[in-house]
Amino acid sequence: MKKLLLTIAVAFIATKGLAQAPTNGLVAYYGFEGNANSHNGLSNMTNMTGTAVTYLSGGNGTGQTANFNNSALQTTAIAPQITNTFTICFWQKNAAPQAQAYATRFQMFDSVFYRNPNSTGQWSRGQISISNGSWVGPVMDTQLANNTWQHIAITYASNGSFTRWVNGVYDSTLDSNVGFANLIKYNQILSIGGGADGSGNFMASKAFNGYIDEFYVYDRALNSAEINQVKNDTDGIPSVSGVVSSDALFQNTNAQITNVLNANNVSTTVSLNWGDSPTLLNTVALGTITGNANQTFVTDLNSLTPTTTYYYQLAFTSGSTTTYSPVYSFTQSVIDAFRFNNSFLSQNGTLYLGPGPSGTYPGFVADRSGNTNSAVFLKNYEALVSGNIPTLPTGNSKRSVSFWFKRARTTPVEYHSIFEWGTQTTANAYGVTIYENNTVTNYGWQADVTSQTATALTTNWDHYVVTYSDNKTVCIYKNGALIRTGSQPNWNTIGNTLTIGSKAGGIPTNIYGHLDDFEIYNTTLSAAQVSNLYANGAALLSNQNFNSNNLKASIYPNPAIDYFTIEMENEVKSVEVYSIQGQTVMISNSKNIDVSNLSKGMYLVRIEDENNAVSTQKLIIK
Repeated sequence: MKKLLLTIAVAFIATKGLAQAPTNGLVAYYGFEGNANSHNGLSNMTNMTGTAVTYLSGGNGTGQTANFNNSALQTTAIAPQITNTFTICFWQKNAAPQAQAYATRFQMFDSVFYRNPNSTGQWSRGQISISNGSWVGPVMDTQLANNTWQHIAITYASNGSFTRWVNGVYDSTLDSNVGFANLIKYNQILSIGGGADGSGNFMASKAFNGYIDEFYVYDRALNSAEINQVKNDTDGIPSVSGVVSSDALFQNTNAQITNVLNANNVSTTVSLNWGDSPTLLNTVALGTITGNANQTFVTDLNSLTPTTTYYYQLAFTSGSTTTYSPVYSFTQSVIDAFRFNNSFLSQNGTLYLGPGPSGTYPGFVADRSGNTNSAVFLKNYEALVSGNIPTLPTGNSKRSVSFWFKRARTTPVEYHSIFEWGTQTTANAYGVTIYENNTVTNYGWQADVTSQTATALTTNWDHYVVTYSDNKTVCIYKNGALIRTGSQPNWNTIGNTLTIGSKAGGIPTNIYGHLDDFEIYNTTLSAAQVSNLYANGAALLSNQNFNSNNLKASIYPNPAIDYFTIEMENEVKSVEVYSIQGQTVMISNSKNIDVSNLSKGMYLVRIEDENNAVSTQKLIIK
């Protein structure tokens, strides 16, 4: 199946009535609906202290609000986006009294604060203080009622002046003449609910005890009307937030894009625009998202050209407003696959497996759907070895390997060595061993990750996937489920000769089992992709459309180039050619099939005769 993984956060804007907050110049919006993620996922905040921020119901906007008590949030992602002017708007409620001298609602760059003044008895007052090497303040004092929600807006204009609005009403202006360069000369942190020193360290004297909700950051100075729009839009900027991802899977002529979206309680229709150029001429309607739970959409794209770069973009429509995600691209990044369809040639037709230490090839057996000579039987020294494969992932690069394995006898053997490449020194090899106690080891040679012991192996076909990510995390999956994670930061695979059914160099093994659909990727498959690989493969091969009904038929030549012929006793009623993902790519009623328009790869051919008997054959097109 494919693979380039794209992990992204996607945002959309929806119409929410006449008081909708402006989106022009919006850098980040935090609704604090159980998390500190920004509306577009690009400026998510993290806890600034060991004390985590909590989220309570009953905020001034919809849903929840952030509760600060000796805790704070921070991000450095906003600083590069503020280049000259800005606006910050938020709702706040004091939990009286404020014990800290400088209880800070927000702080930018260790230069701009909105906080309590350092004066006895003024715990309920708010002020802006500015530092450009020396303190300016207290300034712009305004009485802030305790235990009452108030809306605060502060703008910084290009002339260096600060202006404040309280509850949507103009309050005061400070002509600071500080200059923007002086505002950003210290740390690059924006913090909420507390402040830091010039090095970015949290200061207990700046902790705020209270609630903050509906926090907006703009890269321009809003006017009075716009500030009131922000104030009155307590639904905020609807967003797709939380764990949001978009994964593009592309192999041969088919791609599968899995989007995980969260509507944040805004009913929105979603479509996917795609094409082989950024103009994105094709549109696929995905459906409607509602509620506040992650929702998954899987989109299949067919008749693609291998090695071509494709582009796609998500469009979100609510009411009369449509907004878009950035444009993302993907290309085929699967290294290769071995289907063992009575051949040791790879699916792409570029790699060939030679015999292992025994000098003889292992035999072929039926695959997991009963197709004859469509899987390989590996036992002891009957392994398979490739020549050098320059594209094999080496060093500490990300990777994934997927395969189906079936134990072939009940007499215990110590272990089954499925594959390996690399050098057999510490952390320099890469492979998988399955043990009789059902543990699975993804190893780097004395630097391994092993699943927990479960029950003994059965003689059923099982699907396994191992992945290694950019953050050096190892994941082991069995039948679509994650069974183990671990960290291996020191892996450094050296060497690109692939051995299947033995360890590299011919070290003896006791492998005794059937192997099928062995795939190598130079990317990290996500949990959703692994699940799809397992579920879609199982569904494809067990679908009633592919059930065999004792029809004796064969196809030749196989592998084919431009055509293949069906050899059978009766007349053909129908011939359907399917991609490995289950899409119909050709229908015919002839015994001679022209496949010159199909791309290289593996296909399934469903043959039905005049008596309604059915046979399914694997076909490789070179």
